[in-house]
This record gives sequence, structure tokens and C-alpha cells, in this order.
Amino acid sequence: MDSYVVHIFRRPGDSGENLVGLVECIGNGERQAFQSEAQLVEFLLIGSAARKRKPTGRGASKKI
Repeated sequence: MDSYVVHIFRRPGDSGENLVGLVECIGNGERQAFQSEAQLVEFLLIGSAARKRKPTGRGASKKI
């Protein structure tokens, strides 16, 4: 299970309808700014799955 820190920022004069901020994956320190709810969800769901599939480090096995 991955852990994240999500920073949500409020722009001056904004009605609060636009969700903007920064999300950080605790395990690897990867950070991503987001400008909408959809971008945040994409990072959390799709990005998490992609990070788990990506081989890391020396000697990582490759699927053929």
C-alpha cells in the first residue's frame, strides 16, 4: 500500500471550486502538481499502478 501527502492550495479570490495542489508519494518522494480533481485521481490510481509495474534497480528482471 502506498502512502501520499496531498497539499491543497486555495487561490485568492477563487470560489474554491477548482482543486489545485501537490501530491507526494512517501515511498519514493515523487511529486506531481495537479490542477483538477481528475489529475489528482489519475496520479493516485493510474500513477500508482504504473510505478508498481516499472522495474527498478540493478538486476531487475524483464518480462519477455
